[in-house]
Amino acid sequence: MTDNSDIPRKLNSQEHDELLAVYQSAIGDIAFFKSQQFTLTNYAILVYVAILGVAKLLKDAGRLATAEAVILFLSALVVLLLGLFVLSELQVSLQEGRGRLERCIDNFSKQIEKRIFQTPVRAEDKQSLTNLFRSILVFGFLAVVWILWIWNCGI
Repeated sequence: MTDNSDIPRKLNSQEHDELLAVYQSAIGDIAFFKSQQFTLTNYAILVYVAILGVAKLLKDAGRLATAEAVILFLSALVVLLLGLFVLSELQVSLQEGRGRLERCIDNFSKQIEKRIFQTPVRAEDKQSLTNLFRSILVFGFLAVVWILWIWNCGI
């Protein structure tokens, strides 16, 4: 008796359409969540720059006291913490979308799967872009804190 576990059964028209819809939905979700990660990181950088802009205006006016610097520091900290939280939530959503995609791919024939997916994606590759976004948020926060400290101390 031959082992047919590698050969998926033939799908009828309705099953084919349903599989195609789930596949397209999973691809669309992954693209959406990735674009949201880019957007979040871009807006966080923009807010960091705005915080520094306010600090520069206060400094030039001679009004950047410790209290204002602390408020700007706390604003940057909120941006960092909220950004990291939302990035982690988006990462969970990405993992769910990839799980749905992998379950769809399991229904492809082995010949199609080998032809389309010749190079397997490693788990660390999937996480590396999210780690880049996290690093940008952290380094942006540190840069804001450093500049605020320099401007507040008059160095």
